[in-house]
Amino acid sequence: MENDTDPHTVLQAHKLRSSLARAALVNGSTSERAKQRTVMVLVVSVVIALLILAGIFIAEFIIDFIAQRNAARSG
Repeated sequence: MENDTDPHTVLQAHKLRSSLARAALVNGSTSERAKQRTVMVLVVSVVIALLILAGIFIAEFIIDFIAQRNAARSG
């Protein structure tokens, strides 16, 4: 069986495969849409966490205000 492939072509193909594999390792193999979705989920999570934190502070303020008003009325 005779192999008639050009060594230069084989070397070029190997370089191409190596550079593609290296790029996938460095940059990740996920699509741009998946990266955007990940960032969007992160942003939404942070916004929800900030809203919950703001709700806790507002609830504490209201509770303290009601407690002070009740203390002023009774004493």
